[in-house]
Amino acid sequence: VLNDAIAIVLFKTFHKYYNPEGPNLSEADIPAALLSFIVVSLLSILVGVALGLLASFMYKHTSLVEHPKLETSLLFSFCYLCYSTAEALELSG
Repeated sequence: VLNDAIAIVLFKTFHKYYNPEGPNLSEADIPAALLSFIVVSLLSILVGVALGLLASFMYKHTSLVEHPKLETSLLFSFCYLCYSTAEALELSG
């Protein structure tokens, strides 16, 4: 999964600087692209960790064990919530 996330972030970073008419990359664009890659990666991890902590807090402090179908549904919903939140913030999904 980590390789996929890195590939998505790299693609989005390179796509931002892509020019179909030919390379027009200055020296100032390389550090900006690297910084963009690092910021998007770190913020994506932060979103995942924050929503993971929220999910674990909810699972710990509720009685979802008594409702296994709801528990399973919420598990998949939180997985999709991480992806959709990151995409809404234009981060890696």
